[in-house]
Amino acid sequence: MNEAGLGLATIAVEMGHSVALGADGAIGSSQKISATASADTGGSNLVTGAANPAWAVDSVTDGGATTDLPKSNLEFYIADGAAVLANVGAIAGGHGVNTMLFSSATGDRVTRVGYDTSSNSKPLIDNFVETPHLNSDSGAGIDITGNNPCYCRGTLILTELGERAVEELTIGDRVATRSGLRPIKWVGWRGYDPRFIRGQRGVLPIVVSAGALAHGVPARDLWVSPEHALYLDGVLVPARLLVNGMTIAQVGTVERLEYFHIELDSHDVILAEGAPAETYIECDNRLMFHNAAEYAALYPEARPGAGQFCAPRLEEGAAAIHARLLARAAALGHLVTGDPGLHLVADDVAILPLTIEDGVYRFTLERPAEAVYLASRSAVPAETDAASTDRRRLGVCLRRITLRDADLTLDLLPHIPQLRDGFHEAEGEHRWTAGTARLPANALSLFTGPLSIEIAVWPTQLRYAERADRLSA
Repeated sequence: MNEAGLGLATIAVEMGHSVALGADGAIGSSQKISATASADTGGSNLVTGAANPAWAVDSVTDGGATTDLPKSNLEFYIADGAAVLANVGAIAGGHGVNTMLFSSATGDRVTRVGYDTSSNSKPLIDNFVETPHLNSDSGAGIDITGNNPCYCRGTLILTELGERAVEELTIGDRVATRSGLRPIKWVGWRGYDPRFIRGQRGVLPIVVSAGALAHGVPARDLWVSPEHALYLDGVLVPARLLVNGMTIAQVGTVERLEYFHIELDSHDVILAEGAPAETYIECDNRLMFHNAAEYAALYPEARPGAGQFCAPRLEEGAAAIHARLLARAAALGHLVTGDPGLHLVADDVAILPLTIEDGVYRFTLERPAEAVYLASRSAVPAETDAASTDRRRLGVCLRRITLRDADLTLDLLPHIPQLRDGFHEAEGEHRWTAGTARLPANALSLFTGPLSIEIAVWPTQLRYAERADRLSA
C-alpha cells in the first residue's frame, strides 16, 4: 500500500464471486466505492469515489463464469486497509458474502475483512467478525499500517489566545511556532475503531510523560502517533525512536483513538503540551485523513507531493538522544532490573517458584490445570538499551522446560514446534518468550496428578523497566 491509499487491482468476493477493477488509480481513506453490476459486465458500471476515479467494473465472475451481480451489493469505504460495508446483499445464486479481499495494484499487500452474513440486511459495522492479526505477507488477517504523524484528541496546542485543544482549532487560528505566530491552513482528522488496532504498533499512541524530555517538558503527558516527530537537539525525531518503556511508552490498548494534525503554509515546529513538535507536512499521504476531501475542495489547485521539512528528520540513528532520555528517566526514579520475575499462571492463578537456582525455576502444581502460562516481565531491547536495534518484545530466554510426576518425565526443548503460543522462533539452543507464553496443552494432558515444572533459562543482558519510585518532573 502506498501512502496515498490503496491502489486496488482487485476487489474479490470469495466463495467464487469477484469484481475485478482496473489498476490505474488509487482509492484513499474514506473514499466511497459503489459497485453494481447487471447483465452488461463489460465496463459500463462505474466505481466512484470522492476523487471520482471512474473505474469500470471489468467483470463479475461466479466460479469462473461471468454472471450478474444484484445492484447495490457492494458499498463500502476504504480506510488504509480496513473496510466498512454499508449495504450487504445476497450474491447472485443466493450465496452469502464471506470475505472481501483487497489486493494492491503491485500485489504486495492483501487484506481480508471477514463478516457474518447470517443477517446480511445489517451493515458490516454491526456484523463484523474480527479476524486474527497476521503479518501483511501472510495474505490473511487485518494489517493496518501507520504513517500517521498526528496528535491525539485533547492535546493542548499553544495559540495566540493561549493553549487550546487540537480538535477545537480551525482554519485561520494562529498558533505559536519557531518562526512566530502563523495561521492554520487546514486541520486533518482520522479515527480508528479500537477493535481493529489491538497490537498494531504502527498505529497505537505513544505517551511522552510530563517532564520526560526536560524539566517541565512536556508540561503534561503528550499523546502522539508513533511517526509524529518531536524537535530535539535541532532535529526531528519520530516518537517511536524515543520509547524507553518508562517515561516514554506505547500504549497497548485504547478505548477511543482520534488523531488530529495541523497544517500551516509550510512545515514548522509548534508547542504541544509545552513540547516542541512538528506540524503536518504533505508527503503524498493526505488521504490518510478522513476529511481529505475537504482539503481538495478548499484548495482545488493544490497538488500532492513531498514537502520541505523545517529541520533534518531522523528515521534511525537517534541513539545519543535516546541515551540521554534513558539517563533522565533514571534520574526521575525509573529503574531497570535483570530480574524477569518469572512465575506461572495456572487457570488464572499466579504461582511463584519454590526455588530459583542457577537459572532453574522450580514450581509445583498440586492438581492438573487446563491452561498454564509462563509469565514474566518483558522488554523491547531497543527501548531500554540505546545501542540495541532489536525491537521484539522479549520475556525470558528459554533453555528447557521439564514436566515431571511420579511416573513420567518430559523435557520440552526450544526447537520443538509445540512451543508457539507466546514464543518467538527458536534460535539454536534457546527460544525467547514474549512475556506470556502458554505451555503446550497436549504435553500437560499426559500428567494427571501433582506436577513438578522446571523452567531453565539462559542468563542475558536484557533489562526490564520497573515502576518509578519518583515521578515528579
